[in-house]
Amino acid sequence: MRILMTILMLIVPSLAQAAYQNPTVISNERLSVGSTKLIFRFNGDAGEPAVTREYMVGPNTTATILRNWVDATLNELNLMHTAATLPALQPGQTVPRLAPAAGAPSASEVWQRKVSRYSRACTLGLTGAIATDCTALKGDIETTYQAGFLDAQ
Repeated sequence: MRILMTILMLIVPSLAQAAYQNPTVISNERLSVGSTKLIFRFNGDAGEPAVTREYMVGPNTTATILRNWVDATLNELNLMHTAATLPALQPGQTVPRLAPAAGAPSASEVWQRKVSRYSRACTLGLTGAIATDCTALKGDIETTYQAGFLDAQ
């Protein structure tokens, strides 16, 4: 197993350095609507499959915009190729699911939690540091209130 991992560690960096090269225009077709459709072929330098992409030349297209599109497409293709060469994506490997991330609470939910915390801890008639914290929490609840927060309960 160690030998296999060593071989993979030696091979994967070389695969990650393989990259798609500047594309070749394989078609420049003027359309009946007046625009032009360019078809490009992107070839790699290490056996990557040739990829064909279309680009529609519009009235605002400049050489810089076209070159930016080529650059973005090359970056996209290279990133996809690099991800596809990862050892964990080989036949027979299992890719575990990513747990969904919890969404950020809304302002109303944050406010409701503050009210709940205040109700649990600050209605007991406690004194000292707790009473000071409750006063600060009550002030925060009052200053962050927005119309409609009470309707969400």
